[in-house]
Amino acid sequence: MNSANWTFVGNQRKTSRVNLKHGVESGNLIIFLEGKVLLIDYDVFEKADYTFFIDEEFCKISITKKKNKFQYQFDVLDDVDTPLNKRRKEFKEKKYNHTLKMALLALGIILFLVGGGVGIKHYRTLQKRGITTATIVVKDHQYKGESYNAAYTFQHKKQDFIRHIDLPVLSDGTILTENGFPALVGDQFLVEYYFQDPLKNNLLFSRPTKDQIDQYEGRLLNKLKHVSPDLSTDYCNCIMKAYYNISGLNGYLELYFRNVSPTENPTYNNETYQVLANHPKIAAAENDCHLEFIKDCYMTTDSISTLH
Repeated sequence: MNSANWTFVGNQRKTSRVNLKHGVESGNLIIFLEGKVLLIDYDVFEKADYTFFIDEEFCKISITKKKNKFQYQFDVLDDVDTPLNKRRKEFKEKKYNHTLKMALLALGIILFLVGGGVGIKHYRTLQKRGITTATIVVKDHQYKGESYNAAYTFQHKKQDFIRHIDLPVLSDGTILTENGFPALVGDQFLVEYYFQDPLKNNLLFSRPTKDQIDQYEGRLLNKLKHVSPDLSTDYCNCIMKAYYNISGLNGYLELYFRNVSPTENPTYNNETYQVLANHPKIAAAENDCHLEFIKDCYMTTDSISTLH
């Protein structure tokens, strides 16, 4: 088991601990933020990149493999177009007066021309990236002779862009996004793209919007209530919070697919659910939820057990 640890100092001098655990034999990888699961990936046997936010900072962990040994690197992406980086840029621009900026610009042009800097500046312009919100469309369709079951759209400079994608499908026909949730029309995630060529873009399934997370919570609540109508909304919300605190959005997925067999869903199913449900903190939280929201309502133990 490989591990890596970083201490990140944020914009307000706030420190955050980032830890990585990587099973080189199993390929299982977990990244923790302040001791809580940030993301989980499987079958990580070669190089990989993972991007995420710590507060407003956009960060990346890069995994490389050289001579059968893994190396792990943590970076802050300050060249990405995020609200924090925009504010930093505006602050720097206001810090200098107009005369000094013009002098530096003139000097910079001379140095660029002498040293081939025009090409470097052009390259950096081409590499400048932005992040915005993309919306999923789930529909079987054809594009340029290829079959797809979904697409996503986003805007840049008031122009619409679309990319056609093929999402994984379960044996019962359920289409999933790459983060494991069932894909529905209107689902929203962050998308990263190049300013000079927005057709070059990457949908960040690991970064659903805040509204999308609210949608996941609503769908999970409806699922729990449908399977066990006697359970109160407060009790279900209490259970959902407990699973989220232990395993993040993966906790929601374990609850959502807890009655599905490994054949139907190899990643999230009744067996993986039982592993998480047996976690000591989960057991303690479920007991607290029972005492607070079920015992007071005089519900029987039989009706409680329907969640499992």
